[in-house]
Amino acid sequence: MKKKSLHVTMHYFPIFGGQEVYIDSLSKILLDQGYENKYIQPFRGKEHEDILFTPPGRFFHRFIPGFDWFWFNLNVLLSRSFLKKQSLIFCNYFFHYSMLPKDVRTIVISHGVDWTTKSKDVFNKYKKSVARSKLRTNDILVANCSEILRYRGLNVQAGESLHTEVANNVFFIPNCIDNSKFRDLGLKRKKNILVPRNIRRSRGVTLAIEAFNISSASKEGYKLIIAGGPLEGRYYEECIELVDKYQLNERVEFVGNISQDELLSYYNRSLISVVPTLEMEGTSLSALESMSCGCPVVATYVGGLKDIDCVHSDVNPESLADKIDLLIEDVDAESARQKDVILNAHTIEHWKKSWKSVVDRIS
Repeated sequence: MKKKSLHVTMHYFPIFGGQEVYIDSLSKILLDQGYENKYIQPFRGKEHEDILFTPPGRFFHRFIPGFDWFWFNLNVLLSRSFLKKQSLIFCNYFFHYSMLPKDVRTIVISHGVDWTTKSKDVFNKYKKSVARSKLRTNDILVANCSEILRYRGLNVQAGESLHTEVANNVFFIPNCIDNSKFRDLGLKRKKNILVPRNIRRSRGVTLAIEAFNISSASKEGYKLIIAGGPLEGRYYEECIELVDKYQLNERVEFVGNISQDELLSYYNRSLISVVPTLEMEGTSLSALESMSCGCPVVATYVGGLKDIDCVHSDVNPESLADKIDLLIEDVDAESARQKDVILNAHTIEHWKKSWKSVVDRIS
C-alpha cells in the first residue's frame, strides 16, 4: 500500500515560479520514496486530477489584505477529514500550520521571509508572528535560507551550515538547480545585463533601472533586459516612467514572462545578471540558474540572497551601480568562481540527498 503525502500550498499548479518548481521537484523525490502525492491549493484556472482545489474567495481579496490566504486556511480547516487520511503533510509556510491535524506528521517548509516590512496590516503581522510557531513533537522544519532560522532564534550565519540539521528536527536546505540543464552553452555573449525578475515592487526592478542609469554600463552600449511579468499594472507603469525619465528607452527592454528554455538562452547570451530584491526572498532560483550558466550575478544583500556566494550590494542604486561596474570588469574570473559555487553546494543532487535524509527521518 502506497504512503500518502499531501502538499498544502497557496501556489503549485500551474507551475510558474520558484515555489511551484520546488514542490514539483520534491514530489518526484517522494515518488521515488514510495509516496503518492496529493495537493490542496486554491483553484487557479486549470484542473488537475491530483489536486483538491479550494473555492475562490470572490472579490474580498481586492479590499482586504491577505484575505485569500485566510480564506484558504478556513478551507484547509474544513478539509481535516481528508487531511487525516494522509501519511505525511508538507506545509508550505507556517501560515497554514495551525490548521493541520496534530496526529499527522508534518514537515513545514519555509521558502524565506514572506512578510513585508512596508506594511503594518493584520496579514503581515500574522505572517510574522506565526513564523516563530513552536513545532509540534516529531514535526520537522525545512528552511531554504538562514534568515528565517535567525528570526526563529537560531545562531546560523549567512552562507554557512548549508545542507545540515542545524537544530533538532530543523534542517537548512537551500534551493538548488538542475545544472545539467542550466549550464554554460559556450554561446557568444552580448553586452546585456539580465534582470530575471517578475515585475513586483518587492523584486526591485526600479532599483535595477536606477542603478543602470548611474552605472558606466548605460553609457557604454549595454542593454538592461528585464525578463518577467506582468507587463501591466501600477508598478510596471512606474518602471516605464523611470525609463522615460532617464531617457533609457533604447537601453532597457521588457521581454515579459518567458519559458524556461528562453530563459536559458538569455542566461547564456547575457554578460551578467542583476537580482535587485528589496525584500521577501529565499535562495533565489534565478540567481542560481544564472550563475550555473556562466552569467555571474550581483544581488542585493537581502533575505536568502545572503546565503548565495555571488557579488553583493547594499540596497541602494549607488552601491548596486558600483558593483555592476566592478563585476563587468572582472566578469571572466567571477563567472568561473560562481559556477564552482553551484557545483559545490547548489546542484539538484545536493538537494535530493538532503531531502532524502529528511524523508528517511519520517519513514
